[in-house]
Amino acid sequence: KERKEREEQERLEKERKEREEQERLEKERKEREEQERLEQERLEQERLEKERLEKERLEKERLEKERLEKEREEKRKLKVVYNPLITKIKASIQAVIKAGINNMLYGDNIVVTELCANVEDILLNDLKDSNLSSLFTGKTYWRYVKHIKDILPEGKEVIEKINRCSKINTDLGRCRAFLRLALNDSALGDYLRTLVINDRSYTMSCYKQSAILLNEEDSSIIFTF
Repeated sequence: KERKEREEQERLEKERKEREEQERLEKERKEREEQERLEQERLEQERLEKERLEKERLEKERLEKERLEKEREEKRKLKVVYNPLITKIKASIQAVIKAGINNMLYGDNIVVTELCANVEDILLNDLKDSNLSSLFTGKTYWRYVKHIKDILPEGKEVIEKINRCSKINTDLGRCRAFLRLALNDSALGDYLRTLVINDRSYTMSCYKQSAILLNEEDSSIIFTF
């Protein structure tokens, strides 16, 4: 009887150990499967992240390419407007230089008049509507150029001289007087350079972004006066 009881206990113990071993193996299997699942998820997330980053990179490249192409196209369009103005101003400068050799040039000289007219075309190019002087004279650049009095002492003098002149009653007349006085003082280039470069924010408040004055490459010609 004792032997049978011992054998039964041994059998039960053996079954217990086998069951525990099976449970251990099953637990290890599940843990291994869970680790494999987590690793697969991690790899999948990495793959998706790489795809997302690659898509973002390609999209940025596409947008940058479109931006550059748009800028080039805008520049090509603006060149159509700018080139005639630049060509005229260069021709006017050459004409003034040629006519001024051994000669005194006066305000009513045709080459001086043409030069002033061409400079005026540049100053009127893409001027904002906020510069409307009146319904009769339209837009003028007086509001822009008279700002020179606030940033240059000699600019203040020329503006005050114009304002004191009782014969000039319109902004258009003041604009043209400014050009001639500045040219006569050999200061027009300095005035415009100061306005355009030293106070660019004010220039941007008076002109559209497409204005020739805001194009550094093409506007530099007028700083030579």
